[in-house]
Amino acid sequence: MTGWVSDEVWATLDPESGALSSRARHRVVAALALAAVIIIGLITMRVEGLLGPRLYADYLASFRSYPATHSFDERLELHAAGWADVALRDVTVVTPGYRLTRVTGVPGTVPGDGNATIGLSFAVTDCAHPPAAEPRLRFSVDRWWGTATVEVDVPRTFDNVPQFMSGSAAVACGVAS
Repeated sequence: MTGWVSDEVWATLDPESGALSSRARHRVVAALALAAVIIIGLITMRVEGLLGPRLYADYLASFRSYPATHSFDERLELHAAGWADVALRDVTVVTPGYRLTRVTGVPGTVPGDGNATIGLSFAVTDCAHPPAAEPRLRFSVDRWWGTATVEVDVPRTFDNVPQFMSGSAAVACGVAS
């Protein structure tokens, strides 16, 4: 037989079935409130950089290109989004075609919701094929639980000039002016 079981049958099978007791209703409300507080807390901690650092980069300047050594210098401003300070330990470049030769400003600290300036010297590893992509930087940072890594994309434009650093790489290789 298919269909719903009538109230009379339920009353016979389980005389205590029906609406939740007052105590059970309070427990359900408390559990839902606790779940909401936990979810809101985790979202807030993520947005404010407490669970994981949130770094963004902006260009400040292109210093120089050195065609004789196939290298160039850049200066970036890092911004830490959120309340938490970000303690920078180390930086590496992830994008093929670039090699970091010198870094200034690391180790250092980017204050929460603040900025810090870093200087980077890059060498182009293959001038026969200069990199067309902007470098992606990987920072090792200290957190309250240990060390974490954050990858930061270098902006693709500066003063509305696209692929700014890949242009610097081309100049360093002597294939652009």
